[in-house]
Amino acid sequence: MFQTNTLWQNICVTLAFSLVLSCSTGGVVVRVTTVSEGELKKIGVKELARLAEIKEAKKRERNNLGLKNVIQGTPNYSIAEYLALYPDSNNPIARDYKVGGYDVLDIMVYEEPDLSRENIRVSAGGYISFPLIERIKVDGLTTSEIEELISLKLAQGQFVLDAHISITVSKYKSKQFMV
Repeated sequence: MFQTNTLWQNICVTLAFSLVLSCSTGGVVVRVTTVSEGELKKIGVKELARLAEIKEAKKRERNNLGLKNVIQGTPNYSIAEYLALYPDSNNPIARDYKVGGYDVLDIMVYEEPDLSRENIRVSAGGYISFPLIERIKVDGLTTSEIEELISLKLAQGQFVLDAHISITVSKYKSKQFMV
């Protein structure tokens, strides 16, 4: 019994001694170097690379905080609140595309193929030229409003009394955005 206790005591003392020795090192754990602007030559290449990494990480952290602030500052609405603030958002007529300068239109006049035109470019001022009715302003109008306008002008000139017209925008050029 005496030998077993001594053996356990020796094992415990050896483990404690090993633990103390493994935690203490004879070398430098952390080295702090204070450097002024002109003394960067004293720092090694590895340290300079590590400093650049730390600076980049700090910059990314600041950028992420800016994005978080923008997201947190963006208002959140329920559907009912949004529709109350922006009533035209649920109106299909208000959402219809409005033609502008530099758009390209295809105009088809049913039962009068001689009047149909493809690739009619809207001028910078918002005008198009169309056979028999000359120039008409289409800037800010939807395609259905332009169809009605051309039909009305053809009827006023007594060229086609009840023209059925279809207009499609073949190239959207007036509303371009760079992000």
